[in-house]
Amino acid sequence: MTAQYVFPDTKPLESEPDYKKLSSLEYVCKTCDVKLNGADTLKSHVSGTKHQKKLQESGVSENTGIEAKIAKYCALETPHREMRKEAMKAKNKERVAKLKEAQAGMTKEEIKAQEKVWREKRKKMIEDGTLPAPKKKKMAPVALTCAICQVEIRSQHEFDSHFWSNGHLRNVQQYCGGCWLCGVVPPCHDSHFEGARHTKTVARLEQFGITADQVGELGFNGAAPAKAANGGGGGGGGKQGGQVKQENPNAAKKTPGVQPGSGKGKGKANMMGMLDNICWNFVAGTCARGDQCKWTHISPY
Repeated sequence: MTAQYVFPDTKPLESEPDYKKLSSLEYVCKTCDVKLNGADTLKSHVSGTKHQKKLQESGVSENTGIEAKIAKYCALETPHREMRKEAMKAKNKERVAKLKEAQAGMTKEEIKAQEKVWREKRKKMIEDGTLPAPKKKKMAPVALTCAICQVEIRSQHEFDSHFWSNGHLRNVQQYCGGCWLCGVVPPCHDSHFEGARHTKTVARLEQFGITADQVGELGFNGAAPAKAANGGGGGGGGKQGGQVKQENPNAAKKTPGVQPGSGKGKGKANMMGMLDNICWNFVAGTCARGDQCKWTHISPY
């Protein structure tokens, strides 16, 4: 026993192109008890997993001539579908022309007010159920790229391993007074940290547990990973004004000016503790605050 299908009459499709004829088309898959409104839709259904599973469950084999028959109906529908596309384009052009004509004598404020009314009307229609709600796209996990090291980060392990590594920290020092997070060399204007580029980069850090208030000049303040708890510091990026003193237990026991210890990671912790209060704009020669600057005007080099 083979799968059975019902196809519409070909006479309407063989006549002059008229897209209105497409609305009356009906294809039926008797095996799945499904009604479809186009040959392309039927083609997708026949090659789909649900249809194949239904054939196996029913002990029915596929019709050997189904593909050729569907291709024939697809060719018959093509002129009508092309005509519908042209009709839709013409209708959209007419609608846009009328809209431009209506807005020709309106001010920008009036146009914005009109668009606001349309948005509210559309929102109300969605809430009432008279208009289907737009489908939310599932966003794939966004990888983070270290702009100064050109390394892609795709997991929490990679994030912790890279941003607290010695190689990354050395690269960060070259961007003092700039923004290592975005790869902007010093001097970097304050407007950069309020721009869309920097904001988006900071937002991507959230997937790795870093919030905007943890982004400082020299690293992710108070956000050192477990493996860096005994001395691992962090790279920096972001506004200097957002610095927070790093909460490193080993660094807290030391005072600025003391030579780094010999233990693994302790030297890095002491160095980062000393550099917390340094004005990197002063180091880069761009600080205009002078004596009023709340950061220390000394050179770490």
